[in-house]
Amino acid sequence: MTSVRIVHVLLIIILVLGFGIRLLNVRHYNTWWADDGGAHVAYVETILEHGRLPTMAETYVAWHEPLYYMTLAGWVALGRAVGLTSLDWWEFFSVVVGIAFLFTVWLLALSYGADRWLALALVALFSFLFAGVKLSAYVTNELAAQTLMVLATALFLRWRLLETGQWKLVVLWAVVLLVATLTKITAFVVLAAAAITWIAVAFFTRRRFTLGYLALTVAIVAAGNMPWFAYKYRHFDQLFSVNLYQEGARQSMFRSEAYGYLFRFDYHIFWDQPYWVDETKSFAAILIADAFSDHYNLFTNVDRLRDAPSRDKLLASGRFTTPRVRLAVLRAARVGLLVVSLWLVGLVGWLWRRGESLNGRSFADLFLFLLMLGSLGALVYENLLFPYLGLGVLKASFIYFAFPIVALLAGTWWWERCRSLLGRLLVFVGPIILYVVVSWSMLIIDS
Repeated sequence: MTSVRIVHVLLIIILVLGFGIRLLNVRHYNTWWADDGGAHVAYVETILEHGRLPTMAETYVAWHEPLYYMTLAGWVALGRAVGLTSLDWWEFFSVVVGIAFLFTVWLLALSYGADRWLALALVALFSFLFAGVKLSAYVTNELAAQTLMVLATALFLRWRLLETGQWKLVVLWAVVLLVATLTKITAFVVLAAAAITWIAVAFFTRRRFTLGYLALTVAIVAAGNMPWFAYKYRHFDQLFSVNLYQEGARQSMFRSEAYGYLFRFDYHIFWDQPYWVDETKSFAAILIADAFSDHYNLFTNVDRLRDAPSRDKLLASGRFTTPRVRLAVLRAARVGLLVVSLWLVGLVGWLWRRGESLNGRSFADLFLFLLMLGSLGALVYENLLFPYLGLGVLKASFIYFAFPIVALLAGTWWWERCRSLLGRLLVFVGPIILYVVVSWSMLIIDS
C-alpha cells in the first residue's frame, strides 16, 4: 500500500472517530444548555412558523445574518416531513457542518502545499479539539461561518487568485465569500485580507489585474448583501453592528476597561481555577483555555448533574460539574498551553524564514498572515467596545477559522525542522494523543 493510500485510510478513520464523538454528544447534549442556544432556536422557529425573520422581541440574536437560519429552517422542515421532529435532528446539522470543517482543514493544508502527513495531523487535531466538538453539538451559526471562512481561505490559495486570467474563479470565490458574509459578518475579515493582498500585488509588482479582481469581488459581495443591509437598517437602524443586543454596554476604544486584561496572563486558569469566574481577567489565557477545554462550563449534562448526589458534583461558574471532568478541563488546558507554545515558536520561525526568502509566494503568505492578524484584531476590537467578559465577548469560537491557519503555518516550519520520524511524532502526534487521553471525559457528554 502506497503512502498516499495509507494517509487516506487514516484520514477516513480520523473522520469516522470525529463523527462518532459528535454523534454521541448530539444524543446526550441539549442545545438549551449552550450559550445562546435557545435564542438560535427561536430564530429558526420564527422563520418556520411565520415565514419571516424575527424581531428583537422574539430573540435577541435577531440581528444576526440570516442565511444559516434559513438553511437550518429548510433542514428542520425536511426532517419534519419524514417524522424527525426532535432537537437532535436540528443539532445533527451541526455535526454535518463540523465534519465539513474538517474537510476544509484538509483542503487548506493541501492548497498551501503542505505534506499530506502534516495535513493529516491537522485534521486529527481539529477532530478532537474541544471548541470544534462543542460547536458541533448545538444550534449556532458560528461553526457554519467558520467553516465557510476556512473554505474561502483554502480556495483563494487553490485557485491561485494572485495569478492573471482567473476571472471566472474570482467570481466563484466571491460567491463563496458572499455566502460566508450572509452567514456571519465576521467573514468580511477574509475580504479585507484579500483586498490588502491584491493591492500589495498591484503596488509592488505593477500587475494591476488584481485591482480588477478586488473590484469584481467587492461588487458581488456588496450587491448580494444589499437586501440584508437594507433590512437591517430598516429594522435595527444598523449596518455593521458588532453586538447590537449589548449596545448599552458599549465603551470607547481609547478608554475601554478591556486594556486591563488584554495584556495580563492568568496562570490560575491552567493551575487551579479552570472555570470562568467574574474575577478572571486575562485575554490570552481565556482564549487558549476556551479553545482546548470547557472553560465556561457549558458542555455538561445539566439535567443529570442537577439530580446527582452532592458528593458526586461540584459547583463551577454557576453550574455543576464533576471532579473527574474538572481535572480533565485543567489537564486539557495545560496541553493546550503546550500546543500554543509550539505554535508560537513555529510562527516566529515561519516569519523569520519568509523574511529571508521573499518570492512570488510571499503574497499568498501575506494573505494568511493578514487573516491571522485580522481575526485577532477583530476579537480585540470587540472586547474593547464591550469589555465585560460576562457578556460573552471573549470566545475561541469567534475566531475558530484562524486556528487551522496558525497550526498550518507553525506546523510547516516545524515539519521542515523535524526531519526525523521521531521528531515529527513528538511535535505533531504526541500532543494530539496526550490531549485526547487527558480530555476524553470532557469531550464526551455523559448520558
